[in-house]
Amino acid sequence: MGRGGASHIVFPAIRAISPPLSPHGQQHVHKLRTQTIHHIRNRANQAMAGAMVSLILKLGELLKEEYKLQTGAREKIQSLSRELDSIHAALDELSKVPPEKLDQVVRLWASDIRELSYDMDDAVDTFLVCVDGHDATIPGCLARLVEVIGRFFGKTKVCHQIAGVIERINAELLNVANRRGRYTVSNIVTNSTTTTASTIDTNLSALFTDATHLVGIDGPKYDLIKMLSMEEMGVPQKKMKIVSIVGAGGLGKTTLAKAVYDNIKAQFQCCAFVPVGQNSDIKRIFKDILIDLDKRKYENIHDRTWDERLLIKEVREFLENKRYIIVIDDIWQLSTWEVISCSLVDNNCGSRVITTTRIFDVATDVGQVYRANQLCYGNADNNYEGRVITTTGIPKVAMEFGEVYKIKQLPYDSSKSLFYTRIFGSKDNNPYKDYDLDKLSHKILEKCEGVPLAIITVASLLANKRMEDWNKVYESIVLGHEDNRYLGSTMKILSLSYYDLPCHLKTCLLYLSIFPEDYVIDKHQLIWSWISEGLIRKEHGRGIFELGEFYFDQLINRGMIMPFEAEDEGYILGCRVHDMVLALIRSLSSKENFVTLLDDTFAQNTSCRRLAIHGRNVEQRHMDNLNIPHVRSFHGMYMSDIGVLPSLMLSFKVLRVLDLQNCSTKEGSYDLRHLCNLLHLRYLGLTNSSIRELPTDIGQWLRFLQTLDLWETGIEELPSSVGLLTKLLCLRASEKTRVPVWIGNLTSLQELWIWCDTDQVSPRNFVNGLGKLTELRVLRTSITCDDPEWDDNIRNTLVQALCNLDKIRIMHILGALRRNCTTWEAGFVSPKDINYLYLCCLCFHSLPVWIDPSFFPNLIHLNLSVQVVGEQDMEILGSLQMLCSLQLIGMSSPVVSIPIHGADGALLFHKLRFFTMGTSIRFVQHNVAPAVASITVFPKLESLSAVLYVRFYKDQHLDFDFGLGHLPISLRKVKVFIGCHYACEEEVAEAEDTLYVAVFKHPALPALELERLGENRMVQSDQNNEVGMNRSDFC
Repeated sequence: MGRGGASHIVFPAIRAISPPLSPHGQQHVHKLRTQTIHHIRNRANQAMAGAMVSLILKLGELLKEEYKLQTGAREKIQSLSRELDSIHAALDELSKVPPEKLDQVVRLWASDIRELSYDMDDAVDTFLVCVDGHDATIPGCLARLVEVIGRFFGKTKVCHQIAGVIERINAELLNVANRRGRYTVSNIVTNSTTTTASTIDTNLSALFTDATHLVGIDGPKYDLIKMLSMEEMGVPQKKMKIVSIVGAGGLGKTTLAKAVYDNIKAQFQCCAFVPVGQNSDIKRIFKDILIDLDKRKYENIHDRTWDERLLIKEVREFLENKRYIIVIDDIWQLSTWEVISCSLVDNNCGSRVITTTRIFDVATDVGQVYRANQLCYGNADNNYEGRVITTTGIPKVAMEFGEVYKIKQLPYDSSKSLFYTRIFGSKDNNPYKDYDLDKLSHKILEKCEGVPLAIITVASLLANKRMEDWNKVYESIVLGHEDNRYLGSTMKILSLSYYDLPCHLKTCLLYLSIFPEDYVIDKHQLIWSWISEGLIRKEHGRGIFELGEFYFDQLINRGMIMPFEAEDEGYILGCRVHDMVLALIRSLSSKENFVTLLDDTFAQNTSCRRLAIHGRNVEQRHMDNLNIPHVRSFHGMYMSDIGVLPSLMLSFKVLRVLDLQNCSTKEGSYDLRHLCNLLHLRYLGLTNSSIRELPTDIGQWLRFLQTLDLWETGIEELPSSVGLLTKLLCLRASEKTRVPVWIGNLTSLQELWIWCDTDQVSPRNFVNGLGKLTELRVLRTSITCDDPEWDDNIRNTLVQALCNLDKIRIMHILGALRRNCTTWEAGFVSPKDINYLYLCCLCFHSLPVWIDPSFFPNLIHLNLSVQVVGEQDMEILGSLQMLCSLQLIGMSSPVVSIPIHGADGALLFHKLRFFTMGTSIRFVQHNVAPAVASITVFPKLESLSAVLYVRFYKDQHLDFDFGLGHLPISLRKVKVFIGCHYACEEEVAEAEDTLYVAVFKHPALPALELERLGENRMVQSDQNNEVGMNRSDFC
């Protein structure tokens, strides 16, 4: 029997409650009843459990008094809930058993349970949609409900039907002689490597790129930079140079390419870092290149329907006469590179290209293919020049038009350092002094064979285990016999880590198989999707989104996903899935009917539960032929014509999630008129897709909707019926979307993106509505007070509304509320649990009194505009224990003193990674040994941006390097705005030369970017002593 057979035979009540089971169905039911947990010797992961968690929660909903159930139905529901809890507990234990021990009997049993749970969940959900989701007083509502829900219940009374559903479910699952005997878990053989559920450890900063950066990367990075050097034997190299990085999966090709790219990109006029992947969309690649080259110019490029020829022409014209560096990451086919290389011009400007690949032949042919294409374009000797970096898998070979760099496995010492750093936070921190740790770790590292991904994965697995369990983990790592032994060992280790996950994390990880390769997955969108699918089970005392964040952090902690940070902010926006992990979870998802990808290998499967389309030109005839009524989740990404979807939507009878990202249509805008048939819908995402309006009655029909994501669409106005969506938890409006007057009706909102334009909405309405949204955790908005309506009364009301957001975690307010911030400085008190505070819309005269370390124990990112910042203020900011990113702008003084130590002698800013200052800085020390010359300040700093006013520094006899020598080895980027006001060219050049020397002497060799300000106010060298300056001259 194939997967899905159980749902059609075991539980026909979902389609029609009254017909009896067929003889074959009765035999199948008997088989289910006689299967016992004692016979189950192997695992059944959470994917096999199907919709069990969601179903149990919904049965709990049915027990509420508001549902008038038939006599006896309540008792049956309670009995069924206990039965399902027992089954779920058994499946939870079974998921810990290694997969190689799974036999056919167990596989069939688990498959039957999975499909049955989905159908049971659909039936109960349909009942809830009918009796709880709609108002029968709305004209036409009742007739339409009868039509839509009739496919499940016919036309009899709904409450009688749910009683029949429960009775049918009990006939399938109950009538068990002894539940404790059938579903006991005491005899189940559990995974020997599994211990109690792990907790989040404190070493997240050692994961992936950060950890790899600590060990083994400096040498390869130096070699690559040398290969890309602008000089050879003292002779400038102006011709295009291409370097290909080649190596097996998991060796860190992308990490190395990114490290080199970040280090040298400031030397070029424009730059781009673009992933390709195994199933590449060539038009998307060209558009991504253009966006990286100039984000402002090409921000809407994905909306344009250009063909490859026009895109190539656009890239070539942009690169003309520019010195550029471009990284083309993860090339799989030479044919893909052949097309990409057509867009790269050799212009004798000293450009560089880096490529990465696993394939030897691709790496060796990159340079030759490029040169052949340039000859075809007829401009091989023109005035274009670039540098390209590629990553592949072959040895370093000198080539006529490019070079190849073979990335190697980590040497043992570096492997050991990476291993210990991931587990203990430092290679020197070993809490297990009584164990022969070196001997045991040596055995484990031999299995990893110097592959960074394998080392990080197995170290993540061990991070939360007792030392006594390390031997069990070692014994569980069985190397395969694949042709590529590195790939085989890594996949085995990844598989081991997957099966060590708790059931709920397995399901959440498998859900990521819906996304394309190299896709940056938005953290909040992902968690809201998990919630909409019922993958997160509520816990007492914890919010549902907070629990989703905990799941997300656990997946990072266990090394299964890679965190993706906002640039120079230190805040995790989302994640990426390594392509080897993606290959693993896609294979598992396919086997368990968890996710189906619509590609060339797609086979019709009526029991398909989740469907994803990635950049496919889908024809209407393909959509018309699909019969997938049980789909719960549909994800379309980079679809070129979503106009083919209406016919598909009509077949979505129980859809919970509809997510369209970066999709377009041939008609200019997609009509969503069929949307209101999706009564079960919880999640509607239309991010960056060609949508101009929503159905006017969307709020009357989609009453279960929890997430409405309209970011970067063309929707300018929300229908008034959206105000009826009382279950809505997340609303992300586009920047063009007008604020509705009824925004305060959505009192369940936890996340809100809305932009207040005073030309379109009354400030008073917006502020009053905001004051009612006390459940908000995330607020991204804009406030502009240039309108006369912004009086003191409205300001006070706004301050009070924001103070009432005691659950807020992210507050990001743009705009310009600059005329009077006295109210804010005195009256605003930010909630203690906030971790992201961005208030550039305000201009404070001094640091607000509510900026206090005791008020902000979890603050990670802070952005303020402050006119006067003193040394004491910097000490306060430096005492914020979790602060990773600090941006201070709007200063009126030319220099700010930063103390190295606090009053108690403690080093300040000990976790700060990104620092932007709108003026000059200098470090000071007061009565604390050792001498300042030996002190390293900002010990974790990676990026520094500041202003250097040349005239002021000369007059005060200050050093132009403003203490770069005190910054740590982690420093990778320095940007300095050179204030040229009233300085002469010689003095400005002296300042720039001093900075270049300071950076060159720094052990980290950070990238240096200089930008001049006020060049039009420079003076001749004989005038600089005659010019008077005021403090305002520096602003």
